[in-house]
Amino acid sequence: MFGPLQDTFKLAFNSPIIGKRRPLLLYIHHDNRTSNQIFCSEIIDYLCKNFIVWPWDITDELNRNALINILEEMFSSKFFIDFSMEHCPMFIGVTRKFAEENDSFSPSYYEFHFLLINDILIRTYQKLNVQTLMDELISFKEEFDNNEEILPIDFPRKTGLSGEIILLIAEYLSLNDTITIFSTDILRLLQKSKRKLPIIEPSDIFMKTLIKKINYEKIVSLHIKATSFNSTIKLVPSYIFNNVQSFTLVNLEDKNQINQFKKYFPNLIRLSFYYDIPVDFCVLCRIINQIPSSVKRFEIHCRHIHCPHRNGRQLITRINQTNDTVEYFLFNMVHSFKTLINNCFQGYNTCFFISIIDFIKSMSSVQDVRLIINEYNMKKCLDINEWKNLVDMRRQLKNMTLQTVRRMSQDIQITEKVREIQKELSTVRQTIEFQVI
Repeated sequence: MFGPLQDTFKLAFNSPIIGKRRPLLLYIHHDNRTSNQIFCSEIIDYLCKNFIVWPWDITDELNRNALINILEEMFSSKFFIDFSMEHCPMFIGVTRKFAEENDSFSPSYYEFHFLLINDILIRTYQKLNVQTLMDELISFKEEFDNNEEILPIDFPRKTGLSGEIILLIAEYLSLNDTITIFSTDILRLLQKSKRKLPIIEPSDIFMKTLIKKINYEKIVSLHIKATSFNSTIKLVPSYIFNNVQSFTLVNLEDKNQINQFKKYFPNLIRLSFYYDIPVDFCVLCRIINQIPSSVKRFEIHCRHIHCPHRNGRQLITRINQTNDTVEYFLFNMVHSFKTLINNCFQGYNTCFFISIIDFIKSMSSVQDVRLIINEYNMKKCLDINEWKNLVDMRRQLKNMTLQTVRRMSQDIQITEKVREIQKELSTVRQTIEFQVI
């Protein structure tokens, strides 16, 4: 197309129908540096059907300087190419991008992509020939189409928020909640940001349609209910979750589900079980050895524990095998009932604490243990004999922390008990650290 570059931009990008928009290709020509591959009928035919081509001849020095001025004005940036004869022929592809101006998003900004300089395809470092050039043009056209599909043209009108504010809000939301609030218009922004994307209890529609539009390398966290795990996870190709490092499963009861973790989450580091129903430690004991070996951090969040001492203190004997890869274990019962005394079958006043300690013993490589409880149950967790027994059995253990919502430093009785435990544990191993925060 001949005419002002600004008019060419409008022709390429301004159609209200996405399918009719075409990528803009700047062709920089010099009479002394031409290529037969560019002007073969196959390439010309493809360009005519799929691109808007804007040619410019820099054989004359005045034209070369005029081109530099035009491009720097349009792109508001300097070019690292001096547009000399040696760099010709040259193809520069143009797409639209987000830019922030006056606290709003504007899609009227553009970015350039050097596709061809002299006889080298810049993005693939391949030598120019008909086939390599055709492959690059097809690839760039596909990228352009995908870009236009998710480019939020009316984003400023919908939100009135700057990109910085939107990304800040999104930091506190899951990916699916972010899309619910801001609509799919935000996908383009998220793609451009460096933010990692958590997904929490996604719907079937989300899994079938939207998740495939996201760079799966950004999906690092997944939170899902056990009852919908099998059906939900199979809605997308397994590679979608290859980069998931953190996985939370709600109300796990079927131990066979764990066997699927290795397939779907090969890079899993953190595994968390969340229960809003009473948790049975005997069930957990039967699956501890099935946790994927990649998992280094294991967490349990629950409200109540079933008493496991129906036949005496036999919880630890119910664990068929130990886990030798978990290094960090967190147990969170901060939202439990005020008291955890649950009519233990064997009359243990600290039944839940004994159960936790026994369970920790099943992790032979554990180094850090953190128990998060409410203040009503703190004293039940200060059984010095249980802690000594744990430290003596697990030689890798370094740090043990009891955490409460309310500060306990003013409770003199608890402070003294903590000091006593720390002193006793140091007789077992000098390097052990025990604290209440």
